[in-house]
Amino acid sequence: MRRYFDAPFEIVARRGSGGETPMEIVNSYFRQRYEHQFLYDWTTLKTTLSRAGFTQILRVAFGEGRLRPQLALDDKKYQWESLYVEASKLEPS
Repeated sequence: MRRYFDAPFEIVARRGSGGETPMEIVNSYFRQRYEHQFLYDWTTLKTTLSRAGFTQILRVAFGEGRLRPQLALDDKKYQWESLYVEASKLEPS
């Protein structure tokens, strides 16, 4: 949403296929052929993960996660529009 307010035509340049308005592209984020059901910001995702029992919750930069090797979903083409978070549950000792 920040991109929409700050630089709406950057969204069109990066995500449009021709003829879309900035808001049409924002709406596509919400639907994405039913792949996405909810959009998270850092506060909401951290709270949700904490409620689910995750104890180590870190906001990380693209490609800089420390808990696992780089994941296939961590694709550079999504870097400009993504929130990267790494979470784990501590194993009982």
